[in-house]
Amino acid sequence: MRPVIIWSLWFEKVWNALSGTISPLSWTPIATNLTIVTGATLAGSYTRVGNLIHFVITITTTGTTASTAGTTTITLPSFLDSGGNAIPLIAAENDVCAAAELTAFSSHGNGIIAAGTPILYPPTWAATANTVIISGTYRVNA
Repeated sequence: MRPVIIWSLWFEKVWNALSGTISPLSWTPIATNLTIVTGATLAGSYTRVGNLIHFVITITTTGTTASTAGTTTITLPSFLDSGGNAIPLIAAENDVCAAAELTAFSSHGNGIIAAGTPILYPPTWAATANTVIISGTYRVNA
C-alpha cells in the first residue's frame, strides 16, 4: 500500500517556510576599525533560507560612530556548533550591502560583502550619533 500524502499540510508547511514565518537567529557582529567615540553596541540578526543568508546589523551608540570604506570591517553571521564554537557563514561570491541612518532616514550607500571571507566592508559615513543599520543578502556554498 502506498503512503498517503496530505497535500494541504505539505503546502501549508512550504508556505510557512517561504512566507517569513522562519524566526531570525541572532549573532554579535564584531567591528574592526570602526571609529567609536564613547560606546557602541552592535547587534545582528539573520535568516537562512537554503543557501541564502539575509542579515541586518544595528549599530547604536551613546556617542558617535564613523566608518571608512575599505578599512572598516564587520563580521558576517555565524552559528554555534554542538561544542559552542562559532562557525561563520562565509560568502560564496562578492555581493553588496546597504547602510543607512535609521533615525535620520538617510542612506550611506553600499558596502561590499567579500567572497570567501566572513566579513563585510561597510561604506564610509561621517561621525554620527544616530543608529546605523546595515543589511544585505548573500549566498553560501553549503
